[in-house]
Amino acid sequence: MSRPDESLNKEQLKVLTVVCLAAFLFFNSYGSISVALPTIQSQLGISLAALQWISFIGLVMVSSLSLSFGKAGDLIGRNRLFRIGVTMYAVGSGLAAFAGSYSQLLTFRIVMTIGLAMAFPMAA
Repeated sequence: MSRPDESLNKEQLKVLTVVCLAAFLFFNSYGSISVALPTIQSQLGISLAALQWISFIGLVMVSSLSLSFGKAGDLIGRNRLFRIGVTMYAVGSGLAAFAGSYSQLLTFRIVMTIGLAMAFPMAA
């Protein structure tokens, strides 16, 4: 009995690469922020309670919006929503890197995690 050819064509490999890179970036955002929290606290001069929201807001946004964006992807197109989500994530991440205040950082983290909540269900 012969095995069917299971190799990926160029288009499938391209899609797999984009989805894997996006998943790596998304999961990296949770791990990398925890390393930076002590520096963020000292630079921005914020309390421990306020500092916790920087990490916690990501979990809240992704948990509450992923299901809704999954349904939206079914209605308006997964590819389109994935691209919008990755773009929002990239913009939010870039802006968060240059945030000068706690409110700016929290706002940009919200934008970033909305993008994550939008793109992550589309990659599954």
